[in-house]
Amino acid sequence: MEKLLILFLLLGFGNLVLGSCDQDLQTLGPIRLLETDSPGKVLINFTNSQYPVDLICLLPRGDPKCDYVSVNRTGDDYKLILSKQIDVESFTKESLTNHEIGPLRYYVLQCGANFTVSLIVMAVDEFRPRFVAESFNISIPEDSFKGIPKAVFHFNTSDDDNGARFQEFTMKQIQPETSGSIFDLPDEDDDSRSIMLTAPLDYETGPRLYILQVTAGEEKGTMSSSVNVTIHITDADDQNPEFDKQVYNFAVPEGNYSPGSSQTFIPISVLARDKDTLNETIHYNITQGYPSQCGSVFQIDTLTGQIRVVGVLDVDKLPQCILIVEAFQTNQPTFRKAMATVVLEVVDVNNHRPVMSETFYNGSVQENLARGTLVYRVQAYDEDRVGILELGNNSKFAYHLYAQPVPGVFDIEAETGWIRVNNSHELDRETHTVFSLKVYAKELYTEEHWSSNHSIVNITLLDVNDNSPHFTPQTYNFTVNKTATIGQAVGQVNATDRDVGKNGDIKYKIIGRDEISHKFRIDHHTGQITVNGSLERDFRYQYNFQVMAEDQTTDVSKRRYNICDMTVNVLDVNNHPPEFVSLPKSISVSGNTAPGVVVTQLMATDEDVGDDLTFGIDQGSGGGIFMMDPQSGKVNVTRILSEKQNQHIALNVSVSDGLHTTYAAVNVFISDTNDFGPQFNQTLYNFTINENLVNFTVGTVQATDDDFGNNSLIGYSLDLLGLGSDDFSIDATSGAITCQSKLDREKIGSGPVRLIAIATDHGIPQLSGTTTVQIYVEDVNDNAPVFPEPTVNISLPEGAVSSVIYTAMANDPDAGRNKEILYALKSSSSMNTFSVSKFGNVTALKELQITGATNGVYKLVIEAYNSVPYDPTTLQNGTLTMSIYCRLESPFLLSSIKACMDRNDQFPHFLEKTYQYSIEESSIPGSLVGKLTAIDNDTSKGYSTVHYYIRAGNDGDLFRIDSILGDLYLNRKLNYDPPGNDRTFNLTVYASDLDIDIESVNLTSPHIVTQTVQINVTDVNDNQPQFNQTPLNAIGQAIEQRVSSPPERHRAGY
Repeated sequence: MEKLLILFLLLGFGNLVLGSCDQDLQTLGPIRLLETDSPGKVLINFTNSQYPVDLICLLPRGDPKCDYVSVNRTGDDYKLILSKQIDVESFTKESLTNHEIGPLRYYVLQCGANFTVSLIVMAVDEFRPRFVAESFNISIPEDSFKGIPKAVFHFNTSDDDNGARFQEFTMKQIQPETSGSIFDLPDEDDDSRSIMLTAPLDYETGPRLYILQVTAGEEKGTMSSSVNVTIHITDADDQNPEFDKQVYNFAVPEGNYSPGSSQTFIPISVLARDKDTLNETIHYNITQGYPSQCGSVFQIDTLTGQIRVVGVLDVDKLPQCILIVEAFQTNQPTFRKAMATVVLEVVDVNNHRPVMSETFYNGSVQENLARGTLVYRVQAYDEDRVGILELGNNSKFAYHLYAQPVPGVFDIEAETGWIRVNNSHELDRETHTVFSLKVYAKELYTEEHWSSNHSIVNITLLDVNDNSPHFTPQTYNFTVNKTATIGQAVGQVNATDRDVGKNGDIKYKIIGRDEISHKFRIDHHTGQITVNGSLERDFRYQYNFQVMAEDQTTDVSKRRYNICDMTVNVLDVNNHPPEFVSLPKSISVSGNTAPGVVVTQLMATDEDVGDDLTFGIDQGSGGGIFMMDPQSGKVNVTRILSEKQNQHIALNVSVSDGLHTTYAAVNVFISDTNDFGPQFNQTLYNFTINENLVNFTVGTVQATDDDFGNNSLIGYSLDLLGLGSDDFSIDATSGAITCQSKLDREKIGSGPVRLIAIATDHGIPQLSGTTTVQIYVEDVNDNAPVFPEPTVNISLPEGAVSSVIYTAMANDPDAGRNKEILYALKSSSSMNTFSVSKFGNVTALKELQITGATNGVYKLVIEAYNSVPYDPTTLQNGTLTMSIYCRLESPFLLSSIKACMDRNDQFPHFLEKTYQYSIEESSIPGSLVGKLTAIDNDTSKGYSTVHYYIRAGNDGDLFRIDSILGDLYLNRKLNYDPPGNDRTFNLTVYASDLDIDIESVNLTSPHIVTQTVQINVTDVNDNQPQFNQTPLNAIGQAIEQRVSSPPERHRAGY
C-alpha cells in the first residue's frame, strides 16, 4: 500500500516565510512532514530584528524527542529546521491516527511572544510483507473435492511498518502451464488467506504436482513479496481392479480330470491389478458358467486366479465353456471389483480317420482346358473336431492324387480337393475320351498321419470344336461340255471332321463372285457340284473358284472351316452364228470428211468362244465410196464427199465365223459440218431482282449458231461465281435464268451476283460460247428499325430546360431509302413537356417540375419507323421506352447546372477538304458510292449530331445521301455510253447541326457548311463489236473486214 510522500504545510507549500516574529508567527499552524524526511529540512523561515529568539522543549530534559527540531540564525533571518529523522515505528500503534503521528506539541518558539510548534508526521511504506516461510509444500488426496470449493491451505503475513494497511493478494499457477486453474484465492478481510480447490482431481489421469505463486503487497503500497506453494496430489482408493485382458481364450484337451484320475492338467491363470497405487489385496471368484455345468467342472484359486479342471471334458458333449470371473479388493469387496470372460475351448483328441465322401466320382469337362482350370472337386471328412478357436489339428488333412493313365495331366489342390488341369496338351478327346484317377485324404499334423479309403474319379472329356474340316484331296479339277443342261453333275468334293456331333457336321458352299453361283451350285450336305446356268452365255473355257466346308457347332462365331480350290474346264462347240453388236441403223458423216477417215466401226460377237470373225461390204452397195477392214470392222471413206450430193447411201454389211454368216444394212447420211460456235446477243447482261423472291424469272439470255441441223441446236448452262450465284438456275432450252431460292440482300451485299452463261451446240465436236450475267439484288424494306436497348433512363434536375436532352438512335440493316429512319413521340405521360424530332432529338419544351411528373418520373415512348412501307406489312416499328427522373435541387445548384449546360456554340466541319469517288456504270441502284464525314465538337448529342443534305448538282435525283450517316448512294441506273453520257457529276453537299428543314433556313448560318463531291463514272464492256456489212466467204484469198468502233473507249479482247 502506498503512503503519502508529500509534506503539507498549512500556510502553503515549501518553506514558510514570515515577517517579524511578533506579527507573522501569530498565524503559525501545524507543520506536516514525512517520517523519511532527512535532517536539515527547513520547516519555517522568518525575520526578526527586535526580540531575542529561543526554542524551548516542553519534554523532560534528556528526552530524545527534544532533538527533532532546532533554530538557525543568519543575521536577522531565522530558520526552524528538522534536526533528527522522526521514525513512526518508534511510536505505539495506538498513537497513529489515519497513518499519521501528531500533532506533536513538544516545542515553544519564543520571539517577543510564545508560539507553540505543532508537528504532524506521516507514515511511509518502508517494509515488505513477510510470509511465515519462504515456501510451502503440502499434500492433498485426489478425492478432496466433494462437489463444493474446499480450503486446502491457509497462511498469514506480517508487515514491520507501523500502521500498515490491509494486504492485497494475487495468485498464479506456474506448473502445469494451462490457461485455467482449479485453485482459487478469494478475498478476506484480514492479512490471512486460504487456497481453495474448485474442481475434482484425478491422480491417475491428471497432474500430480501443482506449483502456485502467491504475491502479497500493502494496499496502495510499493512493497510486495511472493512465495511458492507446491501442492502434491496423493492417490486415493477410487479405482476398481482391472484384468490384464477382458476376454481370455484357452484350449483344454478333452479327458477325465476328476480327482484321483491319472490325467493331469496344467493350470491356467487370470490376473487383475489394483489401478490405484495403493495395491490393495485382490481375490478371485467364478460367478457364472455357460453352460451351467461348466461351473462344476472348473474351479478358481481365490488368491492366485489359477483355474483348474475338476471333472470330465468330452468335446462332443461340452465343446466349449465360458466362465465369468470376478476380481475384488478385500478392503472394499462390494465397491471395488472387476469382471472378465474366460473362453475355454475343449480340444479334440485324434481318434478318427479321414473318410472319402464317395467311392466313385464321375465328372465331365471340355477338352483343351487351360492349365490351372478347376475340373472336379472331391470331398472327405474327419469326425475329429477342429474346434471353434481353430486350435485343433486332428481333423486337418490333405488330398492326394495318383494312378493317372497319362502322368501329369491333372493335379489336386491339397487343401480343397479341387482337381485341376496340369497339362492341357493331353486333354484331347480325339486321343483320350475318359481319364480314371485315384484319390485319398491323409492327416497332416497328427502323430498317426492316418489315411482315408481310396476313391476312383472318372473324368469324361466333352468334345470342343477344335478340328477344322479336311478336304481329300485339297484341289479338284472337273471337265464339262458347254452345252451341259442345268442340273447336270460336274463332280463331287469330300471333307471330313474329327469332331463329333454338330462340331463334326459339315456343310459345303461355293465362295467367290456372283457369276460362279449363276453357273454352278453345290449340294450343302453331299458336296455334289451341278450346272446352275447356261455355260454358253458369256462362254469361258475355265472357271476357277473355291469351295468351303464348314462345321455346324452351335456358336456360329466359333465355327471352323476349310477351303479347297476348284477348276471346271468347259469344252467349246461351234453351234451359234455371229451377231452384230449395237449395229447402227444409220450413221451421219460430215460432208467435209477426208479420204481414209474412219466413219464407224462395226462390232460383232459369237457365243462360240474362239471363233474368228470376218467383216465385209457388198460390192454392189455404197457406190465404191466406203471400204471396210475385214478384221476390225472399221469403215472408212475412199474419196471426198459432197454435202449437197449423195445425202443417203445404203450399205449391205456381213460378218462370218467361217461356218455361219450374218447380213445387215446400214444407212449413211452425209451431214453438216459443225464449224460455227454459238454466239450470245450480248457480251454482258444486267438484270435486276428484288430480294425475297423465289422461282422468279430474272431474265433470258439468247445465243445463235450459223450451222444447221443438230449442229445449230443450242443448250444453256451456268458457271456459278461467288456469293449468291448458287441461288440461280438456267433453262437449258430457253436460256431463262430463274431465282430458285429466296434471296437475302443483307447477306449477299450491295454488289451484283455474277454468273457465266454458257451456250453449247449439239455438233461434234461440241462448240460453245459464253457471256457474263450480272444480277443486282434490290433491297426490300423487310427489316424494321431496332433500338440497341428497349429502355433508357436519364436524370435531370427540377427546373432544368434544354433544347435537346437526348438523341434516340436505332439501326436498320436495309439499304438506301429503306434504311432511312425517322422518329416520332408515340406516347408520353406529359405530351406538352417534350417533343421528338424526326431525327430522334428529344427536347424539353419547358422547365421540368417534380409535381408535373408521376412520382418524379416522366415516361416517353419513342417510335422509330421507315418512310418506305414495310414488306411484309406485319413488321412493327421499333420503340424505345424512356424514363426521365426529375431531381429536386437547390436554386443555387439549379442555376449552376443551367450555367454548365452545353450550348450550341461549336460548328460542324468536314474531315476532308475534297471528296472524289468513282463508280462503274453497271452499278445497280442502292450501291454505295462513298461516305462523307463531318463532326461537331459540342458535347451534347442534340448539338453534336450532324445532318447531311444534297443541295445542288443532283439532277433527276440520281444520288441520295443518308441524312445521319453521310453515306452517299446511287439512286437510279447509269449509262456511260450514248445517249445517256453519264460521265461526271459535281454535287453540293451541306452538313448542319440544326434539326431543321434545310430548304427553309439561311444558308449563310455558321451551323451549315458546304462541300463539293465529284463522282466519276467508269465504262464497262457491255457492248459487242459489230460488222459494217455481211461477212464474205472466200477460199484461197484474203478476207478484209472493216469493223465499226464500239461505243466503249477500251475494247475488251483487243
